[in-house]
Amino acid sequence: RLEAEIVSYGWARTVTVANDTFALLRSGLPDETEPTGVAVVCGAGINCAGLAPGGRSARFPAIGRISGDWGGGGHLADEALWWAARAEDGRGEDTELARALPAHYGLTTMLELIEAIHLGPITQARRHEMTPVLSAVAAAGDPIARAIVARQADEVVALATVALTRLDLLDAYAPVVLGGGVLAA
Repeated sequence: RLEAEIVSYGWARTVTVANDTFALLRSGLPDETEPTGVAVVCGAGINCAGLAPGGRSARFPAIGRISGDWGGGGHLADEALWWAARAEDGRGEDTELARALPAHYGLTTMLELIEAIHLGPITQARRHEMTPVLSAVAAAGDPIARAIVARQADEVVALATVALTRLDLLDAYAPVVLGGGVLAA
C-alpha cells in the first residue's frame, strides 16, 4: 500500500519500499560487490534481514512478541522494570535495577516508579530511558541486568544465524552488520 501511494505522486521512475533493516545492511557492505550478508537492528524494537547472491532475501515480521521477537529497547525496558519490581516486593532476586530505575526518574522506590508509570507522570515514550540504565547496571556487574543483556545478545545471534542458514550463507563469508541504539550502546 505504501509503495502504491508513493508511486501515485510520480516522484521517481521506479519505487521500491523495503524494511529499513535492508538499508542498514547496504550501509555496512562494500558498494562494488553484490549485496550479500545479514543485518540485525536493535533500537526500540529488533529486526533482521539478509541478502544472498542473486537477490534472495531472508526476513522476519518483527512486530513484537506476537511474531516471536525478544528484545529491542522497549522490551528490555519492560524486562528491567519487571525484574526490579519483583526484587523490591520480595518475589524475585535482589538487583541494583530496583534502585537505579527509580533514581533515574528522581524517585526513591519501585512502587513510586510503578505508580508514576501507571498513573501517567512518566509517559510511555520515557520508558525507553530504562534501557541505558539497564546497560549501565549490567556493566557494573549486576547479575540480573547482565542476564537480560546476555539474553539480548543470544537473540541477536539467533536472528543472524537463522537468516544466514535460510540464505545458505552459514558456511560462507557473509558480513553481519549490527545497528540501532541498543547495539551501539
